[in-house]
Amino acid sequence: MKLHWNKLCENLASYGDLISKTLEFLPQTKQSGKIKKHLAKEWEKITKSVEELDVMIDPINPIEIKYPFESERFKAMWKYYKDYLTESHNMTLPSRVENSRLTQLYRFSRKDEERAMQMLELFCANNYRNIICPSEKQLSGEEPVLPEQKMTSLSINQIHQEI
Repeated sequence: MKLHWNKLCENLASYGDLISKTLEFLPQTKQSGKIKKHLAKEWEKITKSVEELDVMIDPINPIEIKYPFESERFKAMWKYYKDYLTESHNMTLPSRVENSRLTQLYRFSRKDEERAMQMLELFCANNYRNIICPSEKQLSGEEPVLPEQKMTSLSINQIHQEI
């Protein structure tokens, strides 16, 4: 698909050059000025569409995942956590988000691998989507974990009812 996309982009660029050269031969009249403006606007729309599609055709390459703890036990728990996010929240972590969460987990766990794994277990057990910094009592089970605050989403119906 990438090869076809590149060929299409080359063809569009050639066509744009050809149109530009052709427009040079138009006489300088009011009508030809309008035609040139219209063609310029249409060309701008086409190039904007190409740029938007290019991101989908040739997406940003993921970066390498940097684990704060190198043990196989931690990596297995992290995979379990990511599988939980996919299964429970239909959520996958792009590489930059994953690295940020790992950094946050490392910081919140006070650089303690065992505590980090307990936190991941807590997030899964309480259906959390995000990384939080639980208290010691919450980790030990002495204090209940508060339900994760949910983002409220606006809908057309809500807005209509408020008006």
